[in-house]
Amino acid sequence: HPPYTFHHERRKVEERLPAARRYIVEHGINETFSPHAADVGVIVQGGVYNALMRALALAGFTDGNGASRLPLLVLNATYPLVPEQLVAFCAGKRAVLVLEEGHPEFIEFELAAVLGRAGGACAVRGKATLRQAGEYGADVIVGGLVRFAAEFLPAWSTAAADAWQDEVDATRARARELLAAPVPARPPGFCSGCPERPVFSALKL
Repeated sequence: HPPYTFHHERRKVEERLPAARRYIVEHGINETFSPHAADVGVIVQGGVYNALMRALALAGFTDGNGASRLPLLVLNATYPLVPEQLVAFCAGKRAVLVLEEGHPEFIEFELAAVLGRAGGACAVRGKATLRQAGEYGADVIVGGLVRFAAEFLPAWSTAAADAWQDEVDATRARARELLAAPVPARPPGFCSGCPERPVFSALKL
């Protein structure tokens, strides 16, 4: 109980968090991909990276080798964030798009605070451009990239993204037609071999 816990808090802030940040930097945990010069970029959680690359390809925002035309900062360690990495990535950029699953938007909030303290003029876009909650699949990210490009990259063509979205909408409409009737109810159950089965059987007994 306080005040004893304040000692742990001081050690966390003064010793453990700096040590964790040094480890992240020294071991290259977070990655930066900047094959093309651009004054906007994307900051993404490591777990969303594959979906982002798929979305970039669908939107036509990759080059002939499949590399992103937008600089990327991939946060394979989302806590603690390293302020120096964030500031360095955003230096010279007009805007960055933050891809962060979950709610609330912790990374987006901390990035805005870090840039504010550093005096950076980089605009931060995130859930307002994408989606407030839920999984960030390729369809969600493509829509977010189109809105981000419309605001900060008006010269970039989004024809590929629009065509793909039209195809997705048509496929969904066709699926709704085929599944007009309710799907038969199926009671929940465990797969055979599931380790929870004997536990629930024991509870029933």
